[in-house]
Amino acid sequence: MNAAPRFGLSLAASVYYDVLARVDLGADAASIYSGVDAPWSARIAAMYPSGDRADRVQVLPLLTPNLASLLAALRSLGPFEDALAAVLADHAPDFEARWNAERAGYETQLDRAAVALEAPLAAARTALWRRADRTPPPALVLDARALGAHGRGTAIDGRQIVATSFARADEDLFCTILHEETHAVSDAAVRREHPGVVRATARGNAGHALHRALEDAALRLADEVVREAVPELAGYHARWIARYR
Repeated sequence: MNAAPRFGLSLAASVYYDVLARVDLGADAASIYSGVDAPWSARIAAMYPSGDRADRVQVLPLLTPNLASLLAALRSLGPFEDALAAVLADHAPDFEARWNAERAGYETQLDRAAVALEAPLAAARTALWRRADRTPPPALVLDARALGAHGRGTAIDGRQIVATSFARADEDLFCTILHEETHAVSDAAVRREHPGVVRATARGNAGHALHRALEDAALRLADEVVREAVPELAGYHARWIARYR
């Protein structure tokens, strides 16, 4: 079985993160704020949840198959998510028109990245999941330009899902994809060391120490994996890690 992930496009993820990129979360590691505001930005920022709800907000478009399902899921969750759904529904039509106009270019970039990253990602994923005594599960990586150098990752129905922007160097893309998936292997041991603690990505909040521990463990494990399985990228990956420490 080829251990490389599939690459794909998602309108739902693309427009969703474009909305979140207009929300200034301040000193919060989950912020992808672009510096561009909308009339609703401050209201959504003021309502932004914490803890497990914040984690769910960050990955919800990876758990839903299309924009209609994403909107329905948001509307079922609570006042913040309902307000976010209203903003998303209003923002989507103009965004979708632009996204469709540029879709051919996105597909070309995905095809090129798939060729360039197939071998290194297959090798790294094999080495990563060997540490969990299993073969790599199916994986899908979605292009969401508003994420920039950030990534988001989760799992559903036995499949790993990652989102990030493909508009950057292949090596940088490799590092982000691997980092997001590494959490699936490294997080459990860290959480066992912090029983009852709810992670907080905002600095100064209770639970931020757990967030840092989760990130550091994923960075360390990915470094081991790259040195073992893709040594030609070890130097680049080490420099990539240094940005986050």
